[in-house]
Amino acid sequence: DQFRRDQKLERAVDTHNWLKDHGWTVERLELHLEWKLLNEKLVSDIATEGAIRQHFAEHRRAYDQAAIAHLVVRDRAVAEELMSQIEEDNADFEALVRQYSTDTTTNQNGGRLGLTNRLSMSPLIESHVFAASEGATIGPFETKNGFHLIRIERLINGQLTESISETIRQDVFESWLDDQVSSANVEWTILQEPADA
Repeated sequence: DQFRRDQKLERAVDTHNWLKDHGWTVERLELHLEWKLLNEKLVSDIATEGAIRQHFAEHRRAYDQAAIAHLVVRDRAVAEELMSQIEEDNADFEALVRQYSTDTTTNQNGGRLGLTNRLSMSPLIESHVFAASEGATIGPFETKNGFHLIRIERLINGQLTESISETIRQDVFESWLDDQVSSANVEWTILQEPADA
């Protein structure tokens, strides 16, 4: 039924046309649906709700995000001077970004990078971002692109949402499957042609 709903196959003629369009027989469709059901059953037996919650608890930090903006300049002294203006003179971060940032992809939108996953940040920047408070500006940090000042707009602790739960379900199952494959003791015999006598 779910397959029919997903494919919008409301009538028998719709199913017949779908089979014809995809070059499938009824038997192939039945085999596909049987395989899909068995796969879903195996996934649900392996990646239980308890396994998903345990994985999330063990990897909670991986689901943290921060909404950040950055200002990038080539020179450390310039970065330090701009940081001083922010800290001491309460200079407007967005105005400084528009005036000084060398990142042409973000300098016109105030340096906003949007939501960034914790694990996609370098360890140095990640540790400072998640130790800071919302609204704080930190840095400068040196990267291959220059010296960065980073404003933390919002910190979001990972939550076990339905979509994250489904991602974890697949990850737990794939990890289990990889373990099964690596522990399988399969031997291949390669046939050799007999040596000429």
